[in-house]
Amino acid sequence: MGFWALKALDNLFQSKPVGDKNDGAGKARVAQTTALRSVVAVVILTFTMVAGIGAMPPATNTQGTVPVAHSSSTAPRAQSWIPEKPDSIYAALVGGLIGLVAGLSGAMLTNRHALKRQQAQLTHEKDQNEKERQHALRREIYLPLAEAVSAAGMFVMQTPTLALEAFSSPENPMMKLDRQVGKLNLIASREVIEPVNVGYTSLQKCYMLVLSERYLIEKARIALSGVISSGERCRSQMDGLKQRADAAFGNATLHQNLLLEMAETGKRWEQLIQQQRLLSKKKSDMEFELLERARIEFKPLRTHALQSLLAIRHELNFSIDKRWLAEFMEANVNQLDAAAKDHGEKARLMVQQLFIEAGFPPNAEGNE
Repeated sequence: MGFWALKALDNLFQSKPVGDKNDGAGKARVAQTTALRSVVAVVILTFTMVAGIGAMPPATNTQGTVPVAHSSSTAPRAQSWIPEKPDSIYAALVGGLIGLVAGLSGAMLTNRHALKRQQAQLTHEKDQNEKERQHALRREIYLPLAEAVSAAGMFVMQTPTLALEAFSSPENPMMKLDRQVGKLNLIASREVIEPVNVGYTSLQKCYMLVLSERYLIEKARIALSGVISSGERCRSQMDGLKQRADAAFGNATLHQNLLLEMAETGKRWEQLIQQQRLLSKKKSDMEFELLERARIEFKPLRTHALQSLLAIRHELNFSIDKRWLAEFMEANVNQLDAAAKDHGEKARLMVQQLFIEAGFPPNAEGNE
């Protein structure tokens, strides 16, 4: 019996527990298996002891006691299985039961503690992984959003001088910004959504205002293109009449008629040139006025941009001195506004000088 008990214990502790020790759930399974093996070992040892004690031969009668007669043939066999001191069996059984209860209680407490600790660790790792995932996702949205806002702002400022085809192009920065804001609304918190969407709405209003006046500039440009085409045709007619008049020099009547027609065509050409100058100046003035208006309308949007920037930096855990950032951006914006205004005035004066050199009075006005 002892041999088989030792063999069972050897096999029990030599086998590897099922589970990966590097895995959280595997650690719990290994701890549980080890505790159960300890309990099984206690049970095996206890019953081995009990079986060993029960198999002991009866004590030899050395006191000269007269043997008691048995009433049946089975009495000697039963007597051989009952030891003279049954207290040892009871003590072994009680000790085994106490060891069994203690082992089971210890295994249960150890397993419960391991499971609670493992569950807390798994919950912490899950929360940490979720935070890292959300942080990475927000970075993928916020950084392209900042680039889209910058590109859209430059696009709005350049609206007065851009070609009309740029507004319907898929590469329109305002369209890209709209897509980025839509992505932001899916994952951002309220602290980020509010300033970004308020700023985006204000930028859209500024864009529509500038775009509506940009169509007026486009209308003046189309009228100017028509006048330029008429002037070129008139100039071509004058050249043709001059060639015909030179060819008809011998015919006085035809020559005189061609000269009169050429003079009328010349007057019409001069009118077209005058109209071209008026429309060119009007278009130029409209562009400069719209640039200045876009600069003024765009200035309040920087407040929303600052609030959005601070909210995004806070959510990404990029701390910064808010007061310093506000003062720095305000000083930088004021310098840019002053430089833009100065360059605009210089450009306006340069264009006016070109008109003066072309013989166009600076205060002249005309209609479309």
